[in-house]
Amino acid sequence: MEHTRSVARDRGRPPATPGLAMSTFFEPDDAIRAVEAFLENAIMGGVDRARIIHGKGRGVLRERLKHWLKDQPTVKEFQLGELREGGTGVTIVTLE
Repeated sequence: MEHTRSVARDRGRPPATPGLAMSTFFEPDDAIRAVEAFLENAIMGGVDRARIIHGKGRGVLRERLKHWLKDQPTVKEFQLGELREGGTGVTIVTLE
């Protein structure tokens, strides 16, 4: 595993960020519960940055997630992913 990380750095890519892939089958409330559990586990695991893949679609999950993240004390900041990370289909969360 360490070898994989060093190769990624050598190619100019950041190290892997833990991620949660959402599905269009998630209702918004279920999606938020899944994100909440995912971020709690990330914090307990000492992770300071996480990726949530919500897809592009109509933006319903993205908007719901944005409003929810604003109120979370463990969230330092969040932003949509860069193009190479998935663009508007991904939210990158930095944790306290």
